[in-house]
Amino acid sequence: RAGHPPEAERLLEEAWYRSDAAGDGRVAALAATQLPQLCLVHARNPEAVTWSARTAEAAGRDRTLARASHGIRLAALTFSGQPAQALAQVVPDALTADALKEGCFDDIAGRGLIRLLIDDLDGSRRDLTAVSDPSLRRRPLRARLLALGYLAEAEYRAGRWDDARATGELAVSLASDAEHVWLLGLLHGIVALPLAGRGEWAAAAAHIEVARRVGAELGDVMSLA
Repeated sequence: RAGHPPEAERLLEEAWYRSDAAGDGRVAALAATQLPQLCLVHARNPEAVTWSARTAEAAGRDRTLARASHGIRLAALTFSGQPAQALAQVVPDALTADALKEGCFDDIAGRGLIRLLIDDLDGSRRDLTAVSDPSLRRRPLRARLLALGYLAEAEYRAGRWDDARATGELAVSLASDAEHVWLLGLLHGIVALPLAGRGEWAAAAAHIEVARRVGAELGDVMSLA
């Protein structure tokens, strides 16, 4: 969150190995839930998939914890050019309401991201709107921020530029207030899209500058692309 991913990764891996060796599956799983995201922002997609699997294995019967990084696994598979394999692992549409009640926010957000990347914009907007709903309880802020960011991109691609700008700016504001530095590069880059589309070059350039600066500081290739 504070913008020191190498140190975070080192500490999380240390926590994982020590807890795993001690047979403390829950602590190991809690450490492992953060590692897939760190791998993803550095485009180390196979490692993200591996750490997600380790999370599920260590969590055992704790279904919510077991699926905490499942959305990252779906994203990593999709970014690796395997959207069909990712889609085969998503929650069926008919079970969306139950999944949200059970706290499987990452599952639905991940499904929304896959649909965004394969140009199913209606499906993507539906999934990401559900996860970003402010009335949801027990939802990690991280899940809401990611859903808002990708929802803004889906709105932009659908030609709903006013909605894209409003949603993206909300995501940036929430992430800034919560000091979620690791997401700011991605979110600022997304906000720039509708601004550039409307020819608001100075405003778009300001967001791009922040995205590039944060991306360079964190080594976040998602922001620098």
